[in-house]
Amino acid sequence: MQITGYAFLWHQVRCMAAVLFMVGRKQETPDIVRTMLDITATPRKPQYAMASEEPLLLYESGFEDIDWQHDAGICHHMLWLVIEYVADQIQRLTDSYDQQLHHHLITAALLHSMRHYCDTLQIKQTSNVDEYIPYKELNMSSRKPKHIPLLQRKLESMCPVSNDIFRIDCYRYV
Repeated sequence: MQITGYAFLWHQVRCMAAVLFMVGRKQETPDIVRTMLDITATPRKPQYAMASEEPLLLYESGFEDIDWQHDAGICHHMLWLVIEYVADQIQRLTDSYDQQLHHHLITAALLHSMRHYCDTLQIKQTSNVDEYIPYKELNMSSRKPKHIPLLQRKLESMCPVSNDIFRIDCYRYV
C-alpha cells in the first residue's frame, strides 16, 4: 500500500491502514472508506484501534517548485563527504538488518514449532479418562470477540472537546 499526500494528521496513516485491514478481513465492506471520508455522513471518527506502526515506513519526502541555490565547488566537496557518510550508514543498516533478520527467523521457527505442537494437543472432554479429542476439532469461534461495524461504534470526541480535555490534563500536572 502506498499513500501519498501533502500533509498528514497525527496517526492518520495508521487509522487509514486499520480500516483497510478491516476491509481486507471482510469485517467491513469497501464502501466504508468512502462513507468515512464523507464528513456529512461521518462527522467524527468511530472508535477503533489503530494499525501497528511497525510495518509502516516513510520512505520518501520531497518539495515541488523549489529552486535550490548552490555553489558548484562546495557542492562537489560536500557530495563526496555525503557519499562516504551514506556508504558507512548503509553498511551499519545492513549489519543491523542482518542481525534483526536472524533474530526474527529464529523466533519465527520457534513459533512455528510451538504452533505445530498446539495442533497435536488432545483435550479431555468428559470424565472418562480415555476420551480425548484433538484441540483443532473444538469449536472455538464462539470465544472470538465479535466485530462491531465501524458505523455502529461510539464516536470520538469533537476536536475542541478533546483539546480542552488535553489542556486541562496538561495544566493539572504543571
